[in-house]
Amino acid sequence: MVTKSVAKVLSSRLGIPLLPIHHIEGHLFALLLGRSLKEIDFPLLAMTVS
Repeated sequence: MVTKSVAKVLSSRLGIPLLPIHHIEGHLFALLLGRSLKEIDFPLLAMTVS
């Protein structure tokens, strides 16, 4: 719970939105960071093993 509280404070102070994203899904979405949607061949299939 401490990290969630810190995230809320940082979000508020920096004026950026805090998005509720599942930890494992975050790893998949990280692949999209810094890329244009035109660069990614959709539909996309991904699998995570935990």
